[in-house]
Amino acid sequence: MSVRSMLSVVDAAKLTVKSADPPVLVLEDEQLDGMLSGLTPTLSTDQYEREAVALLAELPEDPLID
Repeated sequence: MSVRSMLSVVDAAKLTVKSADPPVLVLEDEQLDGMLSGLTPTLSTDQYEREAVALLAELPEDPLID
């Protein structure tokens, strides 16, 4: 599976990126939806569901939920 680093900056007055190793895509908040919607998913629906269930199982229990 390939992973691409992405950073979205919200409400920054100024941002300077000189170099990043590995390269990082830096976006303004207005660009995030367009960029993410244009990406091709790398996980199948079944893989995504298994990963989501595994991540949820690792969350601590909420004492406010019965």
